[in-house]
Amino acid sequence: MNPSSARHAEAPASQPDAGYLLAVSDLRVQFETSRGTVHAVDGVTYGVRRGETVALVGESGSGKSVSALAIMRLLPRTTARVSGEVLFDGRDLLAIPSIGCGSIRTSCRVACASAS
Repeated sequence: MNPSSARHAEAPASQPDAGYLLAVSDLRVQFETSRGTVHAVDGVTYGVRRGETVALVGESGSGKSVSALAIMRLLPRTTARVSGEVLFDGRDLLAIPSIGCGSIRTSCRVACASAS
């Protein structure tokens, strides 16, 4: 997902008191393959306030699903390298063990939809 092609969004602050329930800053996801590194998500930043609903819209293969899976810590750690900062209610999701994200996952929903 190329941040320059994204719609203009207010950049989140890294402090939980900034009013964001979810603050994503400089999210990057890379996969190592036999042909080299795939940069699936490259520097995505956005914030979601409590009560808001957000839709990630983009072309096929632009990183929407990978972004959502990375935020919810559902990508395999053996193949995906995730970096940046993902704060959910002030907790850095990328810094806590994946097993500790269970209660947070119940607060989030991902719905993948086809254009057809």
